[in-house]
Amino acid sequence: MIALVLAMLLLAVTAILFVSNVSSREALTPGVLQGSQAFYYAQSGVEWYLKYADDDPTELTADRTRQVDFGDAQVTIRYTKSLNRVVSTATMAGTDGAKSSIRVNNFSDHVPANGNGNGNGNGNGNGNGNGNGNGNGNGNGNGNGNGNGRGNGN
Repeated sequence: MIALVLAMLLLAVTAILFVSNVSSREALTPGVLQGSQAFYYAQSGVEWYLKYADDDPTELTADRTRQVDFGDAQVTIRYTKSLNRVVSTATMAGTDGAKSSIRVNNFSDHVPANGNGNGNGNGNGNGNGNGNGNGNGNGNGNGNGNGNGRGNGN
């Protein structure tokens, strides 16, 4: 009889510990989820600025700060010309306000050819300009100068 009571008591304690452990994990899940979302928003900020800098070559001539509101996240993108660095910081809206930052050094090396002859982008010098593009692929070089590098230049 005593063994039965002890077994039931042990089972009850195990059940209580299991239930409390499950509920504490559920409380941590939104923070982890928002942290992951903040990381991906920060990454999106870098990709957005890469496209923005490609569309407007003057964007990389001075220090810049851009803010983009994605609804549930605010992304601040800072370009520092002297360091040639972009830092994208995403802050999630909500109670946790999770943050994540991504830094890209040598940022201008990642911008596709934008007509300045930097040669970022594969191509063979076809198209507008005086390009002597070295490389492989099927890009159209729109820049003056020699082009060899990576990416698809249009």
